[in-house]
Amino acid sequence: MEISSRKLLRLAAQTAAIMLAWIAPPGASGQDEHPPFAIRERVAGRHGGEKLVLELHGPSWDTVFAPPGKDELGDPRWFRQLLGEDVGRFLGFETLGPRLETIPDARELDGGIAAINRRLTWLGHESILLRFAAHDSNDLARYVTGFPRLPYEDSGLFVVHDAAFHAPSILMPNTWIEHAQRQNSVIAEWNHVISANRPTFEKMAWNSRSAGLDVGTANLKEFLDSPSRLQEMGEALTLEGRSPRAALEITVERILRDEDADPVLRRESNLALKAVHDRHRSDPYYEQNLTLDGATAQEHVFTKRERIRQAVSAIEAYRCLPHKGLGRLFR
Repeated sequence: MEISSRKLLRLAAQTAAIMLAWIAPPGASGQDEHPPFAIRERVAGRHGGEKLVLELHGPSWDTVFAPPGKDELGDPRWFRQLLGEDVGRFLGFETLGPRLETIPDARELDGGIAAINRRLTWLGHESILLRFAAHDSNDLARYVTGFPRLPYEDSGLFVVHDAAFHAPSILMPNTWIEHAQRQNSVIAEWNHVISANRPTFEKMAWNSRSAGLDVGTANLKEFLDSPSRLQEMGEALTLEGRSPRAALEITVERILRDEDADPVLRRESNLALKAVHDRHRSDPYYEQNLTLDGATAQEHVFTKRERIRQAVSAIEAYRCLPHKGLGRLFR
């Protein structure tokens, strides 16, 4: 249990350090006092949402500026650098000039992903399971129970952070995301039972789980070239690949330890655990661990990226076909 906690904290620290090292110029320290860019306007996108036009005011798009109480914004160009210009443009990431960049809002990004998924599914390829929804990342209950829809800032400059650090994680293996979903589901079940008599416990499970989801879906661009670092992302996301049952038990034990639980509380928790265990007695995934291998995941991500690029190319090539049936298929 302690090993997992330390690993999560270490990966969080590494992620934060790399965020700073990647976006800060040599010799820089601390944070920029002001963001180097601002939202100039919002324009209509092609997938039902909007694109935010960012205008550069400082010397560079690189920044270590962080809004109060938030993480660093990051660079709005990172998504295109990882997935390519064509995929970036299709999803709303585009360079309009040396001082103008666009990024999508949540609805535009998610609509574009849905279009890509239609093509991927038609070809029999793995779809993009990670999606995005406009809501506050501080709503931890929705963060955990709504996964794999990640929170995506709807207004304000912090949208750049979500676009830069989290949007590239659409490349993550679906097996990782599905496993994390199963873990979240059983943790939510236990939380529902225990919080019926202990309302103050409502946020405990969310606090414990949301950190892993955040770290496990951030900074894929930087970690992608290192199988070991990519594997650590998977470990943060899936509690080191533990089965849903083990993930639930370790999460509950952390909460009880942090709360210095008395015998009565532990007895209530054990009853809630038993109720969840009984409900999933015939679930083949409930006690199944996930094998995490960074090299295999890296190969998987590279393949997924190439298939997404091919899907976008096909959509762009066929979306203007006169045949209405084909037009709907590739739109």
